[in-house]
Amino acid sequence: MLNDSCRTILILISDDGRENKNYIHSNKEHLEYFNRSLLDDGQIAFMQWLNSEDRTSVNNPLILKKYENTKSCTIYDNPLDLEIKVNMDEGIPICKYCNSDNCAHVGFAISIMQLYDRKEILIEDTELLDLFE
Repeated sequence: MLNDSCRTILILISDDGRENKNYIHSNKEHLEYFNRSLLDDGQIAFMQWLNSEDRTSVNNPLILKKYENTKSCTIYDNPLDLEIKVNMDEGIPICKYCNSDNCAHVGFAISIMQLYDRKEILIEDTELLDLFE
């Protein structure tokens, strides 16, 4: 049995048959997090973050740190305790951590992109507006 300080590789096979390797600690919370970590989970994390009273709370699985339109999205992943960068490659978001276009980080970034496109209509919170460049 592995202890919590061990590192392990969890290989997920996405619906399209590609491998998605995630380097994670081998505790139960992280295994559960990455067993369900797809685009939809990123969108759910986005809704939780957006509706949160404290957008920097550790209760949010993903937190937007900075968004640069058409360039990149910097996300803090609380379960992994890491800052993750999602780069835009010809309009397609690619997660630099997961090396994937089909992970929760990308799902979160896509939601951020959609919010940015409508920010004048949807956002009144000036602290939130400061995260967009």
